Amino acid sequence: MESDWIELSKYLKVGKPGEMNRVSFGACMKERGDLLDASYTIYFSSTPSMDGLIKTFKRVGGGSSASFRINLLERDKIADELELSEEDLRRSESAQAYGKAPKKFIFSTGCAIDSSMDRTLDNELQALKNIGINRINFSPKYGERFKQRGFDNAKISFYTWNLRANNESGEKCFMMPKTEGIINAVEKAEAAVSEYPAGIKVQRLAGMADEPGLDYLKHVPECKTCINAFPAYLKKMNVPFPDLKKELIEMGRDASSIDEIKPTADPKSPMLFYWTSRFGINTVTEFCQLCTKTAEKASKEWRTTMNFGNLRGSLAGRGLDWFELFNSGAMTYGENEDYMAWVKCFQVRGFPMAVMRAACRKSKISYGPLAAYPSSSQWLLVCGGFSQIGQGAKSFHLFNYGPHYISTSSPCSSMQWVHDATKHLTYAVGEVEDILCDAEVMPGDAALLLSCTSDIWNKRINISADFGNLYGMERLYLYLLLRNLHVRPDLLSEEDLAECLPRYKVLFVTDSHLRREFAPVIKKWVQDGGVLYVGANAIAFDEYNKPLSLIEELGIKRPDWKADEDLVPGRPEYELNRRKPLASVGTPAPFNALFAFQVLEGGNTLFATTDGKPALAEAAFGKGKIIAGATFPGMEYAKEAAKNESLKFDSCTEFPAGPRQFIGKVLESSSVRPLATSSHSLLEPNLLKNGKHVIVSLANWSGMEQKAELTLRLGAKAKTIRAIRTNLETIKNTPEEIVLSGAFGAGDFVLLTLE
Repeated sequence: MESDWIELSKYLKVGKPGEMNRVSFGACMKERGDLLDASYTIYFSSTPSMDGLIKTFKRVGGGSSASFRINLLERDKIADELELSEEDLRRSESAQAYGKAPKKFIFSTGCAIDSSMDRTLDNELQALKNIGINRINFSPKYGERFKQRGFDNAKISFYTWNLRANNESGEKCFMMPKTEGIINAVEKAEAAVSEYPAGIKVQRLAGMADEPGLDYLKHVPECKTCINAFPAYLKKMNVPFPDLKKELIEMGRDASSIDEIKPTADPKSPMLFYWTSRFGINTVTEFCQLCTKTAEKASKEWRTTMNFGNLRGSLAGRGLDWFELFNSGAMTYGENEDYMAWVKCFQVRGFPMAVMRAACRKSKISYGPLAAYPSSSQWLLVCGGFSQIGQGAKSFHLFNYGPHYISTSSPCSSMQWVHDATKHLTYAVGEVEDILCDAEVMPGDAALLLSCTSDIWNKRINISADFGNLYGMERLYLYLLLRNLHVRPDLLSEEDLAECLPRYKVLFVTDSHLRREFAPVIKKWVQDGGVLYVGANAIAFDEYNKPLSLIEELGIKRPDWKADEDLVPGRPEYELNRRKPLASVGTPAPFNALFAFQVLEGGNTLFATTDGKPALAEAAFGKGKIIAGATFPGMEYAKEAAKNESLKFDSCTEFPAGPRQFIGKVLESSSVRPLATSSHSLLEPNLLKNGKHVIVSLANWSGMEQKAELTLRLGAKAKTIRAIRTNLETIKNTPEEIVLSGAFGAGDFVLLTLE
């Protein structure tokens, strides 16, 4: 039985030579034992008859679909899935291998071939094996097809972000979960687990949302459900009603009880503004907690996460507090996408993973990245992967293999570099996974504060949460500055300070606001010997936007500052580049002060402006000291960053020396000696330890091979030293220092066994 001729071209795009349309055909399937078969023939013709026949394709065997790539400018070159999957297989076979394929450490990707032909399945699954992928998603009904070909790891999931009812304004509200819908989603996913054939290991991992967020300042004050729930939240958080009443009276309003208090987006009511923000953020946490508890009732093996998207300048400003989510048990696995647009230098991809590590630290939750192929190149994917694994990632998802001839999102299997880069990373991990899987990130050389209170107060309505927060952007690029000085910073939340701060010699703070209860914690730590660095206007206010006197108490007065009218930094590649300098800082290589310049009084001047005003000052306090900066060196570091156009490397590799000298002086004054340094500023060493074994995960962000020395201060000699890809020369091996030399590519592991 033949169908009528269908004019396919009107559904296709006429592109440039080489640009392809992906076209898939499907058929109803009949079940025969364990096989799902479909057989049919497809004829492609330039006319609605056999007279213009271009290609005949006969589909037989397992599955039901047949896929093609078609370019209307080259109609005689229609490629079918068998030809295209064989090309993918050849690409995978040509990728070089150093190490071995991983078995324990999970590398997953998307490969939508459930219903493809048997030979297509054979080709693509072998290609994935060749490049070290050991898990893809497939539905239970196709389980035997994948199991027979050596893929016995599957993942089952459910999605709940949209399972919220609409409020009176037609907006979905986190206070209005569709509980029955959530239960049904969980039960459906749990039932699917039992449908997989015996011998297939199924991971229950619910990806509940993709790049989520909540503009709480818009939603909460206008939502009746949130307004009604707000007083109960205030009571739960023990917010004193007399203080709220006093603020209301000052604003010309009043309330007879806490039950009459309503949320507000007006910062002129600072207590209510702060608690409105915290309430809005908490509604997301409570919703996620409901989903997680529902899943755990079905099975304790369920883990819940969401693709948090890219984190640049603001955490809480996006309506999510990762620390609250993970510490409360609302989420039980950490994942964030590493795609970061408009940042100029992709080394900051390590920042979201550093924050994720910090957020998961207390609850000891595993985490890993969603690495996006389309936003990378071979070099960027590799060095980014070694950076993320060096920060403790326990799994790695690559988005998206494809394959490139299937109608799926962002397929990339047709690019040779995808095969090369993936195999570089996976096989290196496979070589060290027996040690790596149980290794822990070694303590950092310094601490960097992430204050959600500051993010709340620097949120701008109708402006990107990331690029509207000057203090958050400074935090991001100070992280980059520290990494380029080979300092491995550990991120701390405000709540982490009491427990974790005593472990560190120096704390870097760019955030403008800090909860008042934590100021004494920092003060005592400094008195006991800690060194506090604060950027311009850092820790100037508390959670109610009232002045904090901590910096003055530590010995530096900041009576005034000269600031631009507009403190919104914007995107580093665009708006930031148009910023005009307010002063010139007299480091050996002078740099411009952007956005603001703060008056500093007291202490000793470490650097001054070219006209003699203190730009970096320190003052002793007890056994420790305070070091205050007058401007934003991270912003200048980002603004002046430049690409080496000859490299064809889509990340800046040339940076101004002045900001590094500025922060370098802070490190010098703090007597900080990083445990791992290299002779090239863009060769990033990350340290993991498992017993006597140390893994140095090296990420080379320079875009080219670097002959460099690597210096390690691990407190012991090494009995054995080896790298996966690099030929190493041991220059020194003592308990004080181990010095290694080599020509380092995009990424590598150096494995040491200590005496």
